[in-house]
Amino acid sequence: VDSLLSMLEKCVHEGKKRCKILLPFSEQRLVNTIYNKATVISCEYPENGVEIVAVLDGAMRGALAEFISDEE
Repeated sequence: VDSLLSMLEKCVHEGKKRCKILLPFSEQRLVNTIYNKATVISCEYPENGVEIVAVLDGAMRGALAEFISDEE
């Protein structure tokens, strides 16, 4: 049972990476999309935009590539 759970967890998280995203305020509309399609870890509002740390799949990383400042 433990090995099955481990395999299922690996499949669910396959291809996903933790990313730091900095959206300018002009792109703030994307915040809702990120919350709906990713796992948001944190969201802050520094003076230069919206900074989000989230776990993104490949499609979301591609869509947000210009805003990703760090990827793990």
